[in-house]
Amino acid sequence: MRRVQTWLKWKTLGAMPRTKGKSSSSHDSTQPTRSRSVLPDDPRAAPAAGTGAAASRAERDSDVSALSDTKLQTQMSDSQQLSKLRAIARNVPVFIAYIDAQLRIRYVNKPDESWYGRFRPQLVGKSFPEVVGERAFQQIEDYVALALIGREVTFEETDNIPGGIRCRQTTFIPDLGKDSKVSGFFAVVCDITQQRVSELALRESEERFRQLAENIDQVFWITDPARERTLYVSPAYQRIWKRSARNLLVGATRWTDHIHPQDRRRVAAEIQQAIAAERDFTVEYRILRPDEEIRWIRDRGFPVRDENGRVYRIAGIAEDITERLQALESLRESEERFRQLAENIREVFWMTSADGERVLYVSPAVKDIWGFSPAEIIRRPRLWYESIHSEDRDRVRESFCRVTKETIEEEYRVVRPDGSIRWIRDRGFPITDAQGRVYRIAGIAEDVTERKRALDALRHSEALYQSLVENLPLCVLRTDRDGRFVFANRTLRKLTGLHAERLDDKTYSDILPEDCAAEHRDGDAHVLASGGTWETTHRIHRDDATTYLQVLKAPVRDASDRIVGIQTLFWDITQRKQAEHALRESERRFRRYFELGLIGMAVATPDGRFLEVNDTLCQILGYSAEELTDLRWQTLIVAEDVPREQREHDRVLAGERDGYSVSIRMRRRDGQIVHTSLSVKCLRREDGSVDYLLALLQDVTNEKRAAEALARQALVFETIHDGVIILDRDSCVVDWNHAAEQILGWSREETLKRSIDEFMPIRQTLSPGVFRECGGPDNGSATADSGPRRWVAECALTRKDGRRCIVQITVIPLRDDGKAYNGAIVVCRDVTDEKAAQEKLRRYQSQLRSLASELSLVEERERRRLAAALHDHVGQTLALTKLKLGALAERARPARGRVAEFIERLLVRIGLKAQAWTTAEHEAAFGELKSLIEATIKDTRSLVFELSPPILYELGFESALVWLAERFSHQHGLSCRVIDDGKPKPLQDDLRIVLFQAVRELLFNVVKHAKANRAVVRVHRAERFIHVAVEDDGVGFDPAEVVADAESSRLHGFGLFSIKERLDFLGASMHIDSARGCGTRIVMVAPLSEAADEDETPAPLAVAPHVVSAERLNRHEVYESDTEVLDDGGRQ
Repeated sequence: MRRVQTWLKWKTLGAMPRTKGKSSSSHDSTQPTRSRSVLPDDPRAAPAAGTGAAASRAERDSDVSALSDTKLQTQMSDSQQLSKLRAIARNVPVFIAYIDAQLRIRYVNKPDESWYGRFRPQLVGKSFPEVVGERAFQQIEDYVALALIGREVTFEETDNIPGGIRCRQTTFIPDLGKDSKVSGFFAVVCDITQQRVSELALRESEERFRQLAENIDQVFWITDPARERTLYVSPAYQRIWKRSARNLLVGATRWTDHIHPQDRRRVAAEIQQAIAAERDFTVEYRILRPDEEIRWIRDRGFPVRDENGRVYRIAGIAEDITERLQALESLRESEERFRQLAENIREVFWMTSADGERVLYVSPAVKDIWGFSPAEIIRRPRLWYESIHSEDRDRVRESFCRVTKETIEEEYRVVRPDGSIRWIRDRGFPITDAQGRVYRIAGIAEDVTERKRALDALRHSEALYQSLVENLPLCVLRTDRDGRFVFANRTLRKLTGLHAERLDDKTYSDILPEDCAAEHRDGDAHVLASGGTWETTHRIHRDDATTYLQVLKAPVRDASDRIVGIQTLFWDITQRKQAEHALRESERRFRRYFELGLIGMAVATPDGRFLEVNDTLCQILGYSAEELTDLRWQTLIVAEDVPREQREHDRVLAGERDGYSVSIRMRRRDGQIVHTSLSVKCLRREDGSVDYLLALLQDVTNEKRAAEALARQALVFETIHDGVIILDRDSCVVDWNHAAEQILGWSREETLKRSIDEFMPIRQTLSPGVFRECGGPDNGSATADSGPRRWVAECALTRKDGRRCIVQITVIPLRDDGKAYNGAIVVCRDVTDEKAAQEKLRRYQSQLRSLASELSLVEERERRRLAAALHDHVGQTLALTKLKLGALAERARPARGRVAEFIERLLVRIGLKAQAWTTAEHEAAFGELKSLIEATIKDTRSLVFELSPPILYELGFESALVWLAERFSHQHGLSCRVIDDGKPKPLQDDLRIVLFQAVRELLFNVVKHAKANRAVVRVHRAERFIHVAVEDDGVGFDPAEVVADAESSRLHGFGLFSIKERLDFLGASMHIDSARGCGTRIVMVAPLSEAADEDETPAPLAVAPHVVSAERLNRHEVYESDTEVLDDGGRQ
């Protein structure tokens, strides 16, 4: 029963469980009218079901989850629940039956009556094969067998019924008992006809949609607005966008990525607003194809809602409207051209209906010709006919009646409203449609009044022409085809002496030199042969003057266009020739200037494109001439300077000015920036437009940098805290900055042109030869070899207000290119406060050194006091204890028992023993006590030597160094030795202590930092000084870094700094010689004692608490004399 409930639950959720194992599929196609059976493990058993079908099936099967079978009565004790389940089973729209293992039907619910028209009592107890029929049972026999062995099976069947088909889905659910034996199975049959019909319709709809989307010219698209991702795009996307749709679908690119950058933000904003408002949208934008081609797109989108009305998709159609826009643009342009043509021509363009009753259009020129506005004629079509002159009206009407069949042309008169008469030539023609039917009448009417008048004026014009030719300042000659003169105007006749009545026998030879006459005959032959014109220039020498005549020959034709003669024009072009010669000379000079290269020059078009450049310009910009002719000079200007230059350039093009000059920065080909001065001059045509530009370019980078340097120097000169005074050759003040005014109290105006000696005692402060070396007024001028030197000194002077101050003066000579003295710069700095601070610091440092030295001496005295106390008290007590313990051990041998008992009690009391000892243990105990005392004595001696070596006071400084070297060799494994020259070196007590401590600290530095294998301490005397040098073969260091570390109060290097300070206080000094990887040598130089004689051995100190022997010096042992004797005697 639980399996049935589980199945019903799955059924309610819209999913069917699949049965594990294999099932036979041998009955797939045994019946043509039935659908192919689907076994549980057949991969085709999961048909695609729509969301609506699944929902309806879930709703339909929701009440079946509580189905019970015949065993439900024994498994459920609640009768009320059992009755509910039976009620559900009776009313659920699913056929349910229970078949036992003998294939007997034990239960059938109510739907069977409505489905098959059979009553349930007729089925219960019947054989299942008998009920379904032999043939039908054979088709499902394999599924029944699987159910009887415990496997759940689902399959589908299709039956032909009147009016259509019925699809059923059958599920066999085995009934397993507690012993897992199959006692029967449930047969659950669902009618899925509507679901299958819906799925089929859905597939057909999807196929139609796919074919439509793939074959339309528009791009159909679907996006997910929540994830901002494209879900579908039709194949037309690749044809229009020229891009693959895969990048959109996988999210590599977005739809807006290929929109034109100028439209992208607008389109995104409009689409976002439409999505937020959940409304349709239409937007037009441009896209960029991979080949940079621009296409116009009209995109229409709309929201797609789910069953709850929520927008979960955005779909749309994008179409390429580029050609449409281009056609519309062409149409607009065509209409605009027609409108402009119709509105601007002097003729009247008109259009009427086919019957002529309605005027559809008339151009504005009608106002000038007819005197009526276009609106009046359109409103009153007969106004046109009524304005025709009464004498011409009938003729024109008859002619225009034929206009629907042919093109007509008439001339007639019209009477204007003001009574004036105008002659009109009107041409009308029919306009047909695609079927050839006339649906419009159009025409063009022109005012020929002037033409009519022109006919009258033609004759008058002929007379005027004749008069004009006769009186022209040009020579006009007309000849026939044989070269005989036919006509000569008055100017020619006057020039040559010809008579108008006797021209027919004259030729060129009669009025021109023979060479010119021959040239004229050749010209006539050329005109007769070619029918064109012929032009030449005659150069005639007369009376030492040269005259230039321009000759032009043209054919004379009759009414039949036949050449009947030649007309020749002569005119004097001497002045023009002279002007041309001057122009050529000017161009030649310009070319010489252009190629000379004094400045960069270029000839450019009005838009700035180089036409011709000279070599200097190429050198300035770093381009070749060929490269520059492909560029515009605006592209070489730094972006920040382009607007300024462009404004001036536009003013020239606008005719406001003919040239300009600007300072701009230009970028060379190598990327460097050059400062240039650009001067542009334009040459204009006769109409005032710019023909070409002449550009002059000069590299002013060095001048710019020099100006900037001068500006910076001037700024420094005025803002520097030091006073700066500039002197001329005579030591008079040339300039004087603000700081000098503050220091000396004199203003710049008060000091100009006055000698510096009036304000500052430079000559008294510096040595007398300073100005002579400078080449100043003391010595005239310096030699060419005088070098740039400077002199620094300090002097006390009195300010203008009377206050005294100390000033540091620096004098720097100025020299010209020949190195001759040309003045000086005096830098003065007020160091009054600095000097006071330095003096205060010096006194403070002196006090610190005195205090540090005093502390060092006090420390040494304290060390000596502690060492004496340890030696005199602790050391003696321990030595006496050791002696008495030895004596006690000797005396105790005869009375071993009592002594042993005493010692045992003593050891038990002090916790060293817990039980009785043997004689050997007693001996060992005495020996252990003695060893402890000896070790304590040894440690006490070492501590005494560490605090204050007695050797330094007993044997002197050199012996103490020997002891110190041996101690370092023994304790630190450093090969250390002392080299002494053997000369006496008397030292004061303080200096002796400081030198010994310094050597000891330096040796410690060698052990800790130098990584050395060997160290040497050299001691020698040089006159009244002792030299102590400590050398090692270690890694070395940079003395400058150590000094810097000490001055910056860092620990590293502070030891050397402390040694130096203590030595300096005592009148000694220290010198460091070291480098990285080269070892170190530190030399300390100190003065010897003046009170001692050079040959004397230095006396011991006033307090000598120790007696030291040479043997014990070698063993580093020092004992008190009496203690030592006792100890030796004891050992003997």
